[in-house]
Amino acid sequence: QLANCYAQESKYKIAARQITLAHLFNRNNSEYLDTLSSIYQRQNLKFRRLDFNPIYEIKSSGKQVSITASTDPWIAYASAKAIWMYEPGYQDKMNYISSEDSRIIEEKECLFNALVAYERLDAPEKINYPGLYTLSSALPDKRVNDFIMYEISLQEYPEIARQLSGKRLDLLIDYIYKYRVKTPDISQ
Repeated sequence: QLANCYAQESKYKIAARQITLAHLFNRNNSEYLDTLSSIYQRQNLKFRRLDFNPIYEIKSSGKQVSITASTDPWIAYASAKAIWMYEPGYQDKMNYISSEDSRIIEEKECLFNALVAYERLDAPEKINYPGLYTLSSALPDKRVNDFIMYEISLQEYPEIARQLSGKRLDLLIDYIYKYRVKTPDISQ
């Protein structure tokens, strides 16, 4: 409501911040996404809608693990997931590598595997993976944790946003501005 009030007063920058914050607290609310897109459009900006949703299936029967995925990036992603799920002691060993939460370490390993496969694709094929494109843009800026938080964690567990500090929320707002909002292409 606050974002809409600011938008009615043509205070679009403040409105954009408020609706982005509301979106973070309610990550999967389509009404907030529509309002967010509308407020950004009033500033000649476009919010890129995408869902990071690796498509794969992992099955295990005894010591046999099978992975089904339609494309190389998702096969690579699922292969790393399968190791985390079924390799005895792997998670414990990986916990010694970093002080980060093991779920973050796991997700990074899976994402980097998918990204390596994505980078080998021909340019026309890459358009089918907007999430991996976003990740490849965020990687040089060391924004992988922000990618994981916004694109994966908050989508699955939106209540996490309510536990984040103001500084962390500001980083996520910046992530959205930098990697999900872009100036429209004038040539189109």
